[in-house]
Amino acid sequence: MKWADPDLVRRRIDVKLDLTKIQKARRKAAAAALWQKYQSDPDMLQRIYFIDECKFWMSDLAGGSVKVYCDAHDENVHAVLPCKWMRKGKDAEAVKLHFVCAVNAVHGPVYCKFVTGTTDNKDHAGNLNVPYMLKDKPTQQAKSMTQLEFVHCMMEIKDIANQQQAQRGTTPLYIFDNPSVHLGKDGLQMLIAGGINEDQLLHIATYSPDFNKPIEHAFGSLKAAFRNYLYNSCQLGGADVKPRDLQHGLNNTFMKITAASVMADVLKLPDLWNMVRSRKRSLCVCRDGKQRSGTAGDYPRKDQR
Repeated sequence: MKWADPDLVRRRIDVKLDLTKIQKARRKAAAAALWQKYQSDPDMLQRIYFIDECKFWMSDLAGGSVKVYCDAHDENVHAVLPCKWMRKGKDAEAVKLHFVCAVNAVHGPVYCKFVTGTTDNKDHAGNLNVPYMLKDKPTQQAKSMTQLEFVHCMMEIKDIANQQQAQRGTTPLYIFDNPSVHLGKDGLQMLIAGGINEDQLLHIATYSPDFNKPIEHAFGSLKAAFRNYLYNSCQLGGADVKPRDLQHGLNNTFMKITAASVMADVLKLPDLWNMVRSRKRSLCVCRDGKQRSGTAGDYPRKDQR
């Protein structure tokens, strides 16, 4: 297996989808709000914590190997390695890594935690994590991350972010996408009760992964680096890999992402907001001094990203 080029997997955030007029209008409104806030507070770029969740699936193949997927649509991304803990039959169920991460332009990767849905999910002491229950079925354990669990992750991120931003004399801001498990009415109320003000949450429109580009690109780089970790540490070393080992390996790989790479993506966001909020064919002067045309809610052309 060869080393993967991170720039190749970074393209996975491109969305091949025709948006409706309403969806374009929401993108445009969200971009306008972010652009306006940036104009009044340019320092906000260093205060934002970009948050998202990601899933890896590892399924059995012939010969006792495993295939690693990153998100359901990334079936072309895989790594093959010998795997004694996964065999055909009742033990052949896919091994899953489901985690929440956060990055910041100044501090780089700041948070990575495995959540419900992760195989053999344990805390740092090696104890199984307390299961979360379904909201509408309080006696039934959840099989994936719940809204309450995401709120608990946000509280942990808040503690880290407050400590880091206190050194600068500022307060943190947070960006994450908007599925119901993340926010919703109840989730917002829990975040506010936990000490996160509503004005600290920067809302992005649905179908707008480009607005959360720093964490999306971090996942793209993580995918490539984790494939290399599996190949070099597991396949070449012939190690008897277990699910818990994969958690440690992924966490260590994520924490090696550099702050410089995150900063590079963050600095491109104002130009993106400006183009998306503008009318089509209206000219925007970007940070590199070049003029580019507005998109009025559409996705920018590849040469403008």
